[in-house]
Amino acid sequence: MSWKNIDLEHIRMEFVMLAKEEGMNRSELCRHFHVSRKTGYKWLNRYIKEGLSGLIEQSKRPLTLRNEISGEAVMEIVEIRSQHPSWGPKKIKEILHRSRGIKSTPGVSSIARILKRLALSESKGRGRKKSVPREKVISKPDGCNSIWTVDFKGWWRLKNGEICEPLTIRDLYSRYVLCVKPMKKKGTSEVEKVFSEIFSRYGLPDKIRSDNGIPFASVRSPVGFSKLSAWWRTLGIEHERIRPGHPEENGSHERFHRDIAIEIESEPSEDFETETVRLEKWRREYNYIRPNEAIGMKVPGEIYRRSKRRPDGIDLAVYPSEFKTDTVNKNGCILLDGNCVYISTVFSGIDVGIEKDSEGLIKIWFCDLIIGTISVNGEFILKV
Repeated sequence: MSWKNIDLEHIRMEFVMLAKEEGMNRSELCRHFHVSRKTGYKWLNRYIKEGLSGLIEQSKRPLTLRNEISGEAVMEIVEIRSQHPSWGPKKIKEILHRSRGIKSTPGVSSIARILKRLALSESKGRGRKKSVPREKVISKPDGCNSIWTVDFKGWWRLKNGEICEPLTIRDLYSRYVLCVKPMKKKGTSEVEKVFSEIFSRYGLPDKIRSDNGIPFASVRSPVGFSKLSAWWRTLGIEHERIRPGHPEENGSHERFHRDIAIEIESEPSEDFETETVRLEKWRREYNYIRPNEAIGMKVPGEIYRRSKRRPDGIDLAVYPSEFKTDTVNKNGCILLDGNCVYISTVFSGIDVGIEKDSEGLIKIWFCDLIIGTISVNGEFILKV
């Protein structure tokens, strides 16, 4: 027992002894002890009923614990956590509530306490850096398929020595994972083939957000286009690039990669084919079983809907009748007044629009963007 409690009990005892004296003004006594009349009479009545033991500090713990957790619930919590090491208390609570048949679902704080006691919680570490407000305003999704995010997860080695590096595509609004496909090659043609399949299955997004790496972007080409993102533009898809060195601008996608690292990469499969099947199973679980805090603990499959925009017949590389058009050859050049002008091999095989203004300046259009100008002396000036 603390000294604080002992002192309090002595004060109560002294108060009661004085209050028992004949002729004692109890209201004045309460003022002297700096307590209300209600408190003073409560002490006196407890002494009359229970003696000095009634003045001992009583536990404020309720007789019945409202948040007492059954052994069954603890076992379920441990099982869910062992199957899904990246899931926190909120997701575990949602799963218990939905499908585990637990009559009284423990609260988030209770689940967190159990995980901590069993050494199953994840340490957040010290000295975590505070987020710095970004200068560039990144657009926010206003519905399904308004923004897709894409990246390569980063490779890991399988037990037979093969390399596994998945291409991941996700709808930012619903958090629905469209693709987790291990790639043996990361070239433009291989990635374009994957996107063709995804576009056929889910339709077209309004924007695709990526970093500035190949094959998504090229810092040396007009407006940062790569052959892949140039193709996206002909389909009416805007390419949104994050700033170099700022992965937090695609932070939701990075967090999703962390889940893959914990649940898949940490225990690799025997071979490439097995890991491919395993990742697809993980994708379905992520979409239809795993609650997501960002969408109110729903699962992405409850929210996501396919895009009504289909890739068939779309080609924005069509220009007004007053424009001259030319197809960029395999060397990245167009012919202008008999002269070969280099544009970029990124646009090889694609038509560009050529607009000449009244001052003789020539603007080169790709879809709805000006990618550069050609001066009077025939020099192409790249727009970055």
